Amino acid sequence: MRSLALSLSLSLSLSLSLSLLAWDASAQPHTVTGNPATSYVRDSGPHSRPLDFSALVGTPGVGLVGFGGGVRIAFPLVHDGFIGSLNNSVKLETGVEFYHWSFLSFAYQSIAVPIQMRWDFYLVPDWTVFAALGVAINVYNFDEGFFGAPDGVAFFSFGGGGVITSALGVGAMWNMNDSMALRLDASANLLGVGLTFRL
Repeated sequence: MRSLALSLSLSLSLSLSLSLLAWDASAQPHTVTGNPATSYVRDSGPHSRPLDFSALVGTPGVGLVGFGGGVRIAFPLVHDGFIGSLNNSVKLETGVEFYHWSFLSFAYQSIAVPIQMRWDFYLVPDWTVFAALGVAINVYNFDEGFFGAPDGVAFFSFGGGGVITSALGVGAMWNMNDSMALRLDASANLLGVGLTFRL
C-alpha cells in the first residue's frame, strides 16, 4: 500500500505540475477575433480558447480487449496554433483513466495517466478534429484485484507493474453548442467516446 500511495502521488503530482505550467502560460490576455474570414477553417484569429474537461468511456486502445473510462482536462498552450493561416490551437491534456482488461487466460486492471499535446483544427462551427502526441504512465496488476499484487511484486512498481507508453492518436468533436461537444477518440491509449465541456 505504501508503494501504491507513493506511485500514485508521483504520477498525479507530475500531471498537476505540467497542468499548472500550461494554465499560467495560457492566462495571458487574448481577444476573440472580429475579423471577417472567407471560411471558418481559415479564420486565423486572434482567438481565445477555453479550458476543456472531457469524460470518456471505451476500451484501452485500438485492437485491445477491455473496458473502462476516465476524465481529462486540457489547457490552452497556443491559442492560435502552429499554422498561422488556419483556425487551429494547441493544448496540453492530462487526466486519469481506469480499465479492466479481459483475455482468454487472464484479466487485470490498470490506471493510466496520459500527458499529451493536442493539436485542434476547427473545420466548421460544428466540427473540430485533432491529433495528439504524448505519453501515458500505466500501472497495473494481474489477477489480484485493484489493490492487491502478485507475490513479490509491489503494486505500481515499474519493475513489475508499470510501463510508459505512447499516447499517439486522433479524434473529432461534434460541437453541439458553444459549451459542450460529443468527443470521439482513437489512440494507442484509448478507443472511446464521451462528452467535452468547455469551461
